[in-house]
Amino acid sequence: MKVPRQLNLTPSVDNLTNWTTKIARALSRNITSGATMSNQDDDINTDTWKAQGTTPGAANTEFAVKHGLGRVPNGFRVWSVNAAAIIYQSTTPWTATTIYLKCNVASVEYRINIE
Repeated sequence: MKVPRQLNLTPSVDNLTNWTTKIARALSRNITSGATMSNQDDDINTDTWKAQGTTPGAANTEFAVKHGLGRVPNGFRVWSVNAAAIIYQSTTPWTATTIYLKCNVASVEYRINIE
């Protein structure tokens, strides 16, 4: 279920019931970043961006990851890597379109969630 970003804020018994129902449905395992890595899934209801790629061929080398959040992200989560590796934030400031990361191992395939 895709939870609406805005609720009717007019106080009433009906609206309170509606809010409670929508919040309960959202929290009952219905919060999702989508079923694929495309960022185009209809069921996405989080303000996040999915990205995947391969880190540079040299360890601890900065690489850029583009995103479509339209704001400077708060952070990122690593969903998966194909090697024992740590992906971490570089020193270059993040922007509303790009984050900068490094990895302690070369050529690691990754999937991340930018938040």
